[in-house]
Amino acid sequence: MTILDKLIGYGTIELVKIRDGKVVEYRLIRNLIVNKGLEGMAKTFLDLASGFKYIALGSSSTAPDTSQTALGGEIVRALGTVTTQTTSVTNDTAVVYHTFTFTSSYVFREAGLFNASSNGLMACRTTFSDVSVEDGDSLMIKWKIQFTRS
Repeated sequence: MTILDKLIGYGTIELVKIRDGKVVEYRLIRNLIVNKGLEGMAKTFLDLASGFKYIALGSSSTAPDTSQTALGGEIVRALGTVTTQTTSVTNDTAVVYHTFTFTSSYVFREAGLFNASSNGLMACRTTFSDVSVEDGDSLMIKWKIQFTRS
């Protein structure tokens, strides 16, 4: 199962011209994030010290919401392997993946990406139709976050 999200980012510059102590011109200008900027954001997302590199699986089917901070019914969490890949420009996509191997039966309906082995901050959450596993099964999860201009 591969999960692909795009994080669309841009920056702005405020230009304020002051003459004789008064603002005489104001501009809000959208700037361009260059290719190396996109690569840097993807690599920062995966930062070794505090990056989002832990994948969790759970049982809740509650729809994802931007205010959520945890899975609804977390069952297992593991440290993923991190890398970047090229999607549109060099290394603009952060990739976290892990293969879980099970010794019991579970039904998974959600996955999340975290920055700690327990608790921590949740960067992403998704739900999906039931995935049942049993003793001896493996399940590979690969999360991709693309940093792009649009």
